[in-house]
Amino acid sequence: MHSLVIVDDEFEIRNGLNNYFPWEELGFHVSGVFADGEAAIAHISHTSVDVLLTDIRMPRMDGLELIRRIRQISPKTICLILSGHKDFEYARQGIDLGVRHFIVKPTKYGQLAEIFTSVGAELSAREFSEEKEQPVSPSDRTTRLTGNERIAGTEEQSLIIGAVKRYIDTHLAEVTLERAADSVRLNPNYLSTYFHTHTKQLFGEYLATRRMLEARRLLLETTMRINEIADAVGYSNATSFSRAFRLQHGISPKDWRVRNGLKQ
Repeated sequence: MHSLVIVDDEFEIRNGLNNYFPWEELGFHVSGVFADGEAAIAHISHTSVDVLLTDIRMPRMDGLELIRRIRQISPKTICLILSGHKDFEYARQGIDLGVRHFIVKPTKYGQLAEIFTSVGAELSAREFSEEKEQPVSPSDRTTRLTGNERIAGTEEQSLIIGAVKRYIDTHLAEVTLERAADSVRLNPNYLSTYFHTHTKQLFGEYLATRRMLEARRLLLETTMRINEIADAVGYSNATSFSRAFRLQHGISPKDWRVRNGLKQ
């Protein structure tokens, strides 16, 4: 989960955002809700925060000054402005401070969801990029990107897609869309759309293809029984595996093995 701090001097606004918007579905948890910038600074000074969502006009410290202070103590925090004031000068100053989005009240649910989905994907990509530069122990190699790993396919520059593909390849027996999404800290519905957009394949289609590739490898290179192979690549039983294999190859796994010169 990515951490989020909400700052707004209007109780109805901050209470509504905190309690009635589905942050967890988008991969965020609210670590603090404050009525002014000084209280937010005190919190962020000792707590890591990924995203700041702040109003502009507030007592004691306005949103722009809050962002300036945040830039000094937590430069990686992504800052977003929430305001009812359609003022170009605020927007200009916000851009100068590196603000990603200027959200005008009243905020529409769809707009907020779209913005935070995008921000969440950016944070996930950043985290994987940082992990890529760190030493990885053998026990972690199945779930983390290594420093010299090259992601295959047309999206080899995408750390998120690469991480999802690696997760699939190393968890064929139990992988689901939900588990793959959790491995990269994204909402399952968003990952499904993101995966299709960047690979031109549906998640389920890609998973089925990888399972069949691994099944053929096991049929050729091992003496595992058909039911053992079915279990190893994620099918509930040998019957469903054999049915899927026949649909794709026009022949049963057993006969395919024999055809390739191997005994059952």
